[in-house]
Amino acid sequence: EDVEFADRERLEKLVEKIQVVLKKLIDSFHLGNVIKNGVATVIAGRPNAGKSTLLNALLNEERAIVSDIAGTTRDTIEESLNIDGINFRFVDTAGIRKAQDSIESIGVDKAMSEIQKSTVALHVVDISDTTPEMVWSDIDTFKIIGTRFVIILNKMDLNPYTKPEEYYKEGLISAKNIITTSALNKMNIEALKEHLYHTVIDHPELMDQTIVSNTRHYDALHKSYESLAAVLHGLQSGITGDFVAMDIRQALHFLGEITGEIHTDDLLESIFTRFCIGK
Repeated sequence: EDVEFADRERLEKLVEKIQVVLKKLIDSFHLGNVIKNGVATVIAGRPNAGKSTLLNALLNEERAIVSDIAGTTRDTIEESLNIDGINFRFVDTAGIRKAQDSIESIGVDKAMSEIQKSTVALHVVDISDTTPEMVWSDIDTFKIIGTRFVIILNKMDLNPYTKPEEYYKEGLISAKNIITTSALNKMNIEALKEHLYHTVIDHPELMDQTIVSNTRHYDALHKSYESLAAVLHGLQSGITGDFVAMDIRQALHFLGEITGEIHTDDLLESIFTRFCIGK
């Protein structure tokens, strides 16, 4: 039977409420990964910016090979560090530049891939030869939605009069995501650790809710959310009830992939009884 929604406004509000709940669950996936695998924290930047030295300073050991030759790090190096109960999984990457050979090119590609997968990205800057404009350009190049960038102004021992404010740019860099350091001298390393800890922990909206850590559940929630977005679009644009009902079925189907307990026909009958009229 054809159906039509008698009270589209009320149904819209219900769908929007459900979307809010789904969005919180979807957003919790990053935190779920933190609990399971540690905070994916990539150390990135131009060659010879001091990325490997920074990793060694954080770990307080000589884990990565360090030299003055740009491009020394060709592959990624992974190490874990527990900071006040939070496990951070650091990934030291090759310097990002136009590769000089095929091996370095693979390293650069890996670095970009790690940035895309990261929860936190430490962008290390050699203040002795990198202008603010160069930093802004770099961040714009590989800024990823969902990744929190921390700008590390490194080698402060070479130019101690550098002002962090010179690197500020609205919507990109501010006092909230910039740290000055000298990795070689282990200057401000403890402050950086504290900053990393708060980057993860200062999100109470994620801490007081159910946490999604299963990739399959995350995908199902995403698909259900998208189906509900289609429901809203249909209700707002006057699409016939039959097509809107199809999107509702889709949303319920994806939620059922998680719970295994959703009986689509029963729920649809309840929705139709409350919001629809036959025609």
